[in-house]
Amino acid sequence: MEKADSWTAVDYADRLGPVMSVQKHEKMNPDSHRSPLIYLFQFNRAGYITRVDMPLDGFSFDEKGRLVHWHGDKADCWGNPGK
Repeated sequence: MEKADSWTAVDYADRLGPVMSVQKHEKMNPDSHRSPLIYLFQFNRAGYITRVDMPLDGFSFDEKGRLVHWHGDKADCWGNPGK
């Protein structure tokens, strides 16, 4: 049986929720003190996404979960908050 190469953590505001963040990490390298972050999703108390981080990409959202900014390896784009 193969061993898992990553692990996922979910943070809650309290015992009954809501979910505040979801993180996936690569399995820790024995030579490193921190495991690499594969992705991170953060949510506000209303359940809207406020931030997403993925390799080479970063996403920012407004208070209603609408995309307002995306930064990638070859692009830096601003959303239209009126849509």
